[in-house]
Amino acid sequence: METDLLDAWAAGFIDGEGYIYVVKRGERPNSIDVGIQCYQIERSPLERLQELYGGSIVARKTPGRRDGWSWRIHGGTALRVALPRLIPYLTFKRQKAELVLEYAEDMRPHRVKA
Repeated sequence: METDLLDAWAAGFIDGEGYIYVVKRGERPNSIDVGIQCYQIERSPLERLQELYGGSIVARKTPGRRDGWSWRIHGGTALRVALPRLIPYLTFKRQKAELVLEYAEDMRPHRVKA
């Protein structure tokens, strides 16, 4: 299948079933984690996401919910691989994805050449 079509499918799936996040990690001012995560009863759509962008799939047992699977991609791979490919096709989560990229760029340590 064509890459653009797969990215459009993935964006639709993430729009409906996933979330995009940025969280502060640790004490350092620029220490953040950025990522995308989806929970699903069926593993196969998450395997497709993993094929497209990488990341990991783990079994999830959550009280009050059916057992299922969670796919997650974070860090540089989410910032440089997944989000740039997904943003053109995201609908409901496009603004959040753009803000996450902008925030992550602002948080990068700026190196000054001596």
